[in-house]
Amino acid sequence: MNDQAFMLREKMRRHRQLSASRVKTTAICSGKGGVGKSNLSVNLGLEYVQRGERVLIMDLDIGMANVHLLLGAEAKGSIVTMLDQELPIQDVITTHHTGLHFIGGGSALKQLFSLNIEKQNHFHRQLSQLEGMYDRFIFDLGAGLTLESLQFLKAADDVLLVTTPEPTSVTDAYAVLKYISQLKENRPVSLLVNRAAHEREGRRTAESLIQAADKFLAFSVTFTGSIPDDTAVAKAVKAQQPFLLHAPGSKAAKAVKQAAGVLDGGRRKQESSFTERLKRLFIKGDSP
Repeated sequence: MNDQAFMLREKMRRHRQLSASRVKTTAICSGKGGVGKSNLSVNLGLEYVQRGERVLIMDLDIGMANVHLLLGAEAKGSIVTMLDQELPIQDVITTHHTGLHFIGGGSALKQLFSLNIEKQNHFHRQLSQLEGMYDRFIFDLGAGLTLESLQFLKAADDVLLVTTPEPTSVTDAYAVLKYISQLKENRPVSLLVNRAAHEREGRRTAESLIQAADKFLAFSVTFTGSIPDDTAVAKAVKAQQPFLLHAPGSKAAKAVKQAAGVLDGGRRKQESSFTERLKRLFIKGDSP
């Protein structure tokens, strides 16, 4: 009887590991605020839901957490709530009517990597449970790089860097690329240009950054695509709806759908799961 129970536990453990290995994780970041990063995180997440995936967005923008506003929904809670009240992570996950799931942000996220060992273990146990429940995690990181966002960036399968054609945005995006290129264990980086006046401007902006990264940093960056400067996006924000829902036929919506496919096409398979990689970073206490 004990042997049967042991075999059953081992079977369940292997099943969880196999499920975890299939979860795709993308960290979405930007060099500066106001480039539309969170809006793109929401609409990319919704696009994958419409493709039949189970998607969870985690809002990790400490200063400007707004995923819930873009979805017109009230967040049930945040990672901070879960840790402070020792809740199951399912208690802080909000289900949007589209089927997209999200966890709200919180100002105390900056304390995440200075938790005591008991809360660290609780955090990892809860994240591990999610890996068998979802096909994709999207981490909406704050602008720039902080100690907290850096750990999620390093643990993700890949990184999507969002910029606009504005010189200040491009300069800040290059600073992020420079930092990522210096990491011991960097992740594949894709570039998405938002609010481009036309396709040529988006491609030109991307090429300048990609060439600079290659020449001065010896670092490879791929071009995911560009999203046009579309009035439909602003109208959707005011309506507190993803523009994929508010204006599915808009140029911006079509561009996001195309970018979602390109992003998946360049993905590399990781040997370990996201939570295993994040746990190692917690234990090592890595700092920028």
